[in-house]
Amino acid sequence: MVNEMNSVKVIISPDKMAAYVILPEEGDFSVRELTEALSRAGVVFGISPNALRSALSGKRGVPYQVAWGLRPEEPKDFSSSGVPVLVSRFPQSRGKPPRVFTVDEDFRSKWGQLLARGSVREGSVLAFVRNPDNSAIGTTVTGEKVAPFAKKPEIVYGENASLSRDGNLVLAKRSGIPYTDEGGPAVLDRVEIVGNIGSLTGDVHFPGDIVIKGDVSRGFKVTAWGAVMITGTLAGSVSCAGNIVVEGGIKSTGEIVESGGKVSARFCENSVVRAIGDVVFHEAVVHSLVETEKRLIVTHEKGKIVGGLVRAKVGVKAPAVGSLMGVPTVVEVGISPKLRREYSKLKDDLDSVRSEIERIARLGLASRSRGNNRQYDSLRLQRMRQMLEDKERSLREKIASLEDMLKSVRGGFFWADEVLPGTKLVVGLETFEYRSPAERLRIGVIDGEIR
Repeated sequence: MVNEMNSVKVIISPDKMAAYVILPEEGDFSVRELTEALSRAGVVFGISPNALRSALSGKRGVPYQVAWGLRPEEPKDFSSSGVPVLVSRFPQSRGKPPRVFTVDEDFRSKWGQLLARGSVREGSVLAFVRNPDNSAIGTTVTGEKVAPFAKKPEIVYGENASLSRDGNLVLAKRSGIPYTDEGGPAVLDRVEIVGNIGSLTGDVHFPGDIVIKGDVSRGFKVTAWGAVMITGTLAGSVSCAGNIVVEGGIKSTGEIVESGGKVSARFCENSVVRAIGDVVFHEAVVHSLVETEKRLIVTHEKGKIVGGLVRAKVGVKAPAVGSLMGVPTVVEVGISPKLRREYSKLKDDLDSVRSEIERIARLGLASRSRGNNRQYDSLRLQRMRQMLEDKERSLREKIASLEDMLKSVRGGFFWADEVLPGTKLVVGLETFEYRSPAERLRIGVIDGEIR
């Protein structure tokens, strides 16, 4: 770029990192006049007064460099190929871990090696650019800023990973096992175990989704941050944040099955199942405690709920409930199972306190019958009774407050083609007991239909 102002030529290099002046053969010029000429040409940075004086005293008609731009400093923490240097937060986890584990004598060792790599939750930092601002920004002679790279180099990352908005962090998109390979930082979010969970495996925990191609034996536990799928029968316990899918049945006597999502299985027998989402059984629910904040559905045309207690905030749908033998079967809908448990516990606590008050009263009568030498015992019993009566009053107030809230709850459905003797249905706080069969019972709304 060449500019000529007042017979002084100003030349700016193509990269704008240098500016030159050429003075004509005739005429007198000062440093101030040369500076003004440069300014009119757009040169505002890196002007050297000494260079201007050298140009004035030097040979006319030839270019003199009088301004220097500041070139950007190459980042110190970038590789020779221009790729940012990433620092992994999990240097012990190099190379992609295996996805499939077979149950054998070496299972525990291999599984321990997998977990030793570490674990991350969704959103956790997998790696970061070391000192991302450890470089100087350049400036042209025209005052423009120049970044170390015209375009920020791309950071490479692998499966279940993403880049932060500022481009300086690699984040986990899923929970799981972190690792780094040639594809960059990544997360293994799902594993498969081929075989039964039992004595060879011990309890199993995984920070993601887990698929078990086999059974979970009684006395053994599976926990996961994600979902759990079991192709066989669940006789042990499972606790996870995601869905639980059991292709066989649930027969977890003395165990607990808990899900932060949905639960589905062929049947449920003598088990405790709790879920946040829908609970779906194909064939039957038998002598079990099942609680869900959503719906409980039995799908088979001959499916049934027999014995035990079912609590579903949204509602229950099943072909048959109860049995001709009159097996006690309780179904509660319309209220959160958590609130029902709290309500039941408060009432149990109240009964216990009242029983204790009666016992203290009997002891007091016995103490008085033995004469004044038992005065100390009488005072102590009196204080205990006062304390228990205060507790009774507090429990009654809590129960009354909770009942007022529960009475205001509306909703909950119960649909059954056949309701058999022994069935007790609780909708909100209203109770219905069935001592004889009833057909096509429809209470509430389901899937947009009205009874």
